[in-house]
Amino acid sequence: MMDGDWKDSLLDLLNDEERSKVEENMQKRKAAENCQHLKVAVEKRGGKKVSIIYGFMGSEAALKELAATLKSKLAAGGSVRDGEILIQGDLQQKIKKLLQEMGHKC
Repeated sequence: MMDGDWKDSLLDLLNDEERSKVEENMQKRKAAENCQHLKVAVEKRGGKKVSIIYGFMGSEAALKELAATLKSKLAAGGSVRDGEILIQGDLQQKIKKLLQEMGHKC
């Protein structure tokens, strides 16, 4: 069973008014995850430079999705730890530009 299946099943149990409110709330939450004020910094960790994106407010899944998108577009390695996205290298300016193109503020 996929994640969306059980959510759809639960929505089917609601009347039209309740379902409308839940769907509206879900859309607002998704929009908030897609437009945030994020901070980007560069630090040395383990003797190497790493770009860190922090300040993300949202689900762990959304954070991992954002990290995957950034890593793909930057052709760089990285990870998600403790609510932060770590990207290998000093890519602060490129990351800021990508985040702004995605609708975030830096």
